Amino acid sequence: MGQRPTQPAGNRLIEAIGHVKLPLERNVEAGDEVLIVTDTAHDPAVWRAIAAALVDIGAHPVISMFEPRVMDYFDPPASVGQQMQAVDVVVTCTTTAMLHSPAGHAAMAEAGVPIITMDGGITIDMLTRGAATADYKEVERLTHTVATEVFEGGSEARLTSAHGTELTLSIEDRVFVPPKPDPTAPVGWPIEAMELRPGFTAAVFPGLA
Repeated sequence: MGQRPTQPAGNRLIEAIGHVKLPLERNVEAGDEVLIVTDTAHDPAVWRAIAAALVDIGAHPVISMFEPRVMDYFDPPASVGQQMQAVDVVVTCTTTAMLHSPAGHAAMAEAGVPIITMDGGITIDMLTRGAATADYKEVERLTHTVATEVFEGGSEARLTSAHGTELTLSIEDRVFVPPKPDPTAPVGWPIEAMELRPGFTAAVFPGLA
């Protein structure tokens, strides 16, 4: 009861392509060479959806596949790390997280290549329901409101819970206030709006497009 009806695989893939285009359209230009980094344990339907969306934009997808890393933030093979520094944009689509790996940092900080991260084992199901289907205009509005009305100007955050959690941490000079949403702009933020620190040029999806 209340569950969403299961769609045919073909329909779900078409829907996934539409959603995955959100962070790509704002950050990839026609003619760009875009490296999709993936691994052999990942559902190939996901990187195929990304590649199809890139082709629709007019970009040139290049797929680099390797064996899964043993845990998050382990580097891809050295040759893939070199590829990550030689393209216009990188999309991570791996079963383990790779954005904060040494190779990811080198691509962003040393080569100036932005990364759109869709790693951590994203599935077609995740791209057809939940966060990927959110109203990103509303996400932008809420994020800006929370940043300006809750966090901006603060110096300390305290987290507690009924289970005994007691965490206090400094947020001084660490609060990112996104640009005020423009209702006339396309959906999603450009990567430039997501630079949280020097040398870090990335967007995360699903989440913040």
